[in-house]
Amino acid sequence: VMAKKKVILGATAAAVFAAVGHAAALSVVPMVVAMTSRKDRREIPERSQSVESVGERSRPVVQAILEMYGGLGVKNPSFLAESVVFEDPAARVEGRPEFIEAFRALKVMKPTNVAWELVKAKPETESECQARTATKEAVGSSSASVACHGEPSVITTTEIDLWQKYKFGLEFQIYSRLAVSQNEAGPIVRVEERWNNATLIESWPFPSVRRWNGKLSYFLTSRLI
Repeated sequence: VMAKKKVILGATAAAVFAAVGHAAALSVVPMVVAMTSRKDRREIPERSQSVESVGERSRPVVQAILEMYGGLGVKNPSFLAESVVFEDPAARVEGRPEFIEAFRALKVMKPTNVAWELVKAKPETESECQARTATKEAVGSSSASVACHGEPSVITTTEIDLWQKYKFGLEFQIYSRLAVSQNEAGPIVRVEERWNNATLIESWPFPSVRRWNGKLSYFLTSRLI
């Protein structure tokens, strides 16, 4: 019996490691594409905007983003919708607990805001949201951005260019375009980070791989960091 249990445990462990390795290998493709993309890459501006210079509607979003990416975590969880989503080329996390954990664990990377600029903040109508969601669903994406049905009729998307410095052994810098979506009531429903402003790859199996990585990251960081 003991021998049988060991075989089962060994087979299970092997399957888990194989799945993790497979997901990690598939993650490399979109990450490399995003990191090496130069089409829409921007150079660091000579100086950042001040938070005070941003309009009242966008100011809380910008402040929250700078805090999260500055290693301070999520200071006000109520500013996030229960079903909030974060997605970048490497991972997708869903729900407030996973989102909060992702930015809590970011402190390990010793993040520093180097510079930022508000690109735009515009409302999105219900019909525009549905059209965008339908487009993603048509290519088989599980990351159909913000769910339109059941949400208030207007989604506001604030786009921010962010230059970040990280230190994890070596020091490195990343430029990202952040698309932060809010519903009409105010809470953030989605944050999409595009490294070098490269569009996320939506074709199969990459959305599923990002989701797997998000689940795995949540499981590991919540226990190890």
